[in-house]
Amino acid sequence: MNKAFIKIFILLCAQTLSYASLPVSDAHHYSRPTKITHPHIFLNRPVEITQVFGGVTYTLRYVYDAAGNRVSREDRDGRTTYSYDLANRLIRADDPMAAETFAYDDNGNRLADKEAKDYAYDAANRIQANSLYTFAHDPNGNLTNWTNKSGNATITYDYNPEQRLSEVNTPDRSVSYKYDPLGRRIEKAVDDDWERSYFSQEDTIGLTGRHNLYAYAHN
Repeated sequence: MNKAFIKIFILLCAQTLSYASLPVSDAHHYSRPTKITHPHIFLNRPVEITQVFGGVTYTLRYVYDAAGNRVSREDRDGRTTYSYDLANRLIRADDPMAAETFAYDDNGNRLADKEAKDYAYDAANRIQANSLYTFAHDPNGNLTNWTNKSGNATITYDYNPEQRLSEVNTPDRSVSYKYDPLGRRIEKAVDDDWERSYFSQEDTIGLTGRHNLYAYAHN
């Protein structure tokens, strides 16, 4: 049995800290005001997640292929299946309501999906436009601007000198990020809400914030 252990740090309202250590082969769970359980892990991916909200239990189940691609997702609304090409690119998704297909060029760039088509790329394989949006990049290849074709909604992206995303601005909100000297994200602020990250070695072991209160790391 794998003897590695997971450390789970749960911070509730940035006031109460509880700690547990358990084998990775066992179920892991955490509680916020609700409880979420991951009873099994396959290739470091959950195969079942149980959430309890307002006394009602919701269960998500996942199946993966040998390459680690998710091939099905099942919840209370039904089952969604996913198909991939030989390069492990998603080419079809079928859910209880509809089916969606995806196409790619020889470089692996997406050409069409359910929402948009006519994807265009530059010589560096950076997306320039599709049927719904136009995109802009800086000289380092970072996405800097995303505008719908009608021109009434724009998302902008800013980066720090190390080329890490530092700010995102949308018509509805602003999101900013801070990093430590090792390049690990330590803070995220969404308008007046924020979260901070804590690390053990190279992995996140804790998050404090109004909405994201947990994480885990391998020893």
